Order: sequence, then C-alpha cells, then structure tokens
Amino acid sequence: MNQKHSAQQGRIYFWRHCSPSQSYQDWHFSGTCRGCGNLISIFDELQYDRSDYRTLTLSTPTQKMMVPELRSNRKFSTAQRLRITMIREDQVSSVVYHEEESLLILSVNMTTLEDWRSALQYVIEDTGLYRLDMEADRVWLWPYPPSN
Repeated sequence: MNQKHSAQQGRIYFWRHCSPSQSYQDWHFSGTCRGCGNLISIFDELQYDRSDYRTLTLSTPTQKMMVPELRSNRKFSTAQRLRITMIREDQVSSVVYHEEESLLILSVNMTTLEDWRSALQYVIEDTGLYRLDMEADRVWLWPYPPSN
C-alpha cells in the first residue's frame, strides 16, 4: 500500500541471549513509554488501514537490560530493524530473525495483535515482567528502564 504512516517515536528493543540457559532462550522486548505507545498506534494502523506491514528501527539494548544471570555473558542477538507483518488468523504468529539482513520479522494475526496491545500496556504501566505466548515463540516484555 502506498499510504503515509505516522513517524516512529520513542525507542523499542528486541533481543535474544546467545547460548542462554533453557529458561532464557526466548525473545526479549522492552521500550520507552513513548515507543510502546507508538507501537500500539502502529498495530492500529496495521489493523484498521489494512496495511501489509511496517518496518521500524530497533535500538540496541544495554547490558543493564540483560537478564541479571546472563549479564556476564554479554552476548546477545539483535537486529537493526523490526518488520511487523499482519497474517491471516489461521496462520501461526512468530518471530523470525534474518541475521544477514539485520531484520527481525514479527508476524501477527489478529489474536496475537490484541495480546501484544495488552502486553505493551504492562510495559507502559511498569507493572513488571510479562510473558507473551505466541503460537511459535515466547516473548518476555520487560519494563523500561529496567529495575533489575
């Protein structure tokens, strides 16, 4: 679609620990209040404007954002860009990392999109750690700035 989208605001972070223990192998997310609020607006655009996808810039997470048990490892994977893609309800929501393109693709159906909206409110309200179970992946949403 060739329509004007609202500009990205705030910061959002997505990362995965390298060689983590079993309990930390999932994706991790955090963002500033402005970044999370903007992401909710982008979800609205995708849902109501029937856009196919949006590509956003990801900020690089800091060591303070890492899970305390893994800070000494200091190795994590992240991408420079996040592409959010709307998929049909009968398709599986997932997070796929394309390292060579430094692109993380978040594919969401309508159910998962609603789950993301709710989860982002936890980050905005700083109500603690939240785990989002998507069909193919789990994402841990951390408050920002991290309090651990």
